[in-house]
Amino acid sequence: HFVAKKTWAKSSPGMEPLALMECLKQLLSKGLEVSRLVTDRCSSIKKKIEEFNIAYNCSIEVEYDIWHYIRSVKKDLVKLAKLKSCADLASWIPSITYMLWYAFKEANGNVDRLKEIINSIPDHMCGVHEFPQNKYYKRCPPHSRRTKYLSKSSIVIKKLKEILAKPNRVKDLSNMTNYCHTSLLETFHSKLNKYCPKRVFYGYQSFNARVCQALLSFNENVNRELKQDEDGNPIVHMTSRRYIDCRQGRQAREKQTQVWKESVRLTMLNKVKNNQPNDKPFNENALPTIRTTIKPGQDKEKVREETKRRLQIIEASRKKN
Repeated sequence: HFVAKKTWAKSSPGMEPLALMECLKQLLSKGLEVSRLVTDRCSSIKKKIEEFNIAYNCSIEVEYDIWHYIRSVKKDLVKLAKLKSCADLASWIPSITYMLWYAFKEANGNVDRLKEIINSIPDHMCGVHEFPQNKYYKRCPPHSRRTKYLSKSSIVIKKLKEILAKPNRVKDLSNMTNYCHTSLLETFHSKLNKYCPKRVFYGYQSFNARVCQALLSFNENVNRELKQDEDGNPIVHMTSRRYIDCRQGRQAREKQTQVWKESVRLTMLNKVKNNQPNDKPFNENALPTIRTTIKPGQDKEKVREETKRRLQIIEASRKKN
C-alpha cells in the first residue's frame, strides 16, 4: 500500500493524480505490468496516464467506473421524479438502472453497441422492443412488464433523453465498454472509515498503521461465502429504496472474521521474544487529535469540553493497550 503526504499538493483532489503516478511507478519498479486502470470519470487522471505511457513506454488503458456513471444518471432521475409533471418516472427508476447495467455488460468492447442499447431505453419504456434502424442492437431480450408503458410524447421521455444525451456522458462511453467498476474499492473505503474515521486526525505513522489494518481486514473478508439456511436455501435481506415505496432483496453473506488480528499479535510477540527491533520506530507522542466543527448557535465552551473528553478517552485507551 502507499499513503501520500499532504505536502505534495494544495488540495485533496490535487493529491490523487500525484499519488496514483507514484503507485504506478512502484508497481513498475517491482516488475508488475499494468494493462488497465479503472478510475472515476476524471479527465485529469486520463491525461496523466497518457503522459505516463509516453514517459515509461507503457500501454495502460484507462477505463471509467460504470457505477459512477449509473449513480450520476440515477441522481438526475430521482431529482426529476420529484416534479409533479414527472411523477410517473419514479416507478421506472429501478428498471432504468437495471437496463443501464445490462447495457454495459452487453457492450463487449463495442462503444457503438453500447450507445444503441442506452438510446433504446426510452423506446423500451414506450413499449417498443424492436429497432431495425440499429446496426448491433435490434431487439430487446425477453422480459416481464411490471410498470405501465409511457407515451412517446410524454415529458418524462423527453427529459430522460436529455439526461442520457448529455455531451460529457456520451463522450465518456468510449472508456466504459469493458464492464469495469470499482465496487470492491468502495467496500475497502468503508473499511477505512472504520479504522480511520475522517473526523479524527492521525499522525502519518499512525495513519499508515491503520490503513494496514483496513487492508488486512478487507483481504480476509473480500471473498466470503453467501449465507444459506439449514436446507441450503439462500438467506435474503430486504432493503428499502429512498426514491420509491418498495423493497429490494439482497442475498446475505457469512459473518466477517478477524483472524488477521491474532496473526499480527503473534508476529509482534515473536519480535519481542527474539529481541527484534522495529523497522520503523513508532513515535508515541504522535497522538491523534479530534476535528470538531462548531455549528452556528453552538456553545463554544461545550464544544471545547466535548473535545477534551474525547481526547481523554483516546489517551486512556492508549495507556490501556
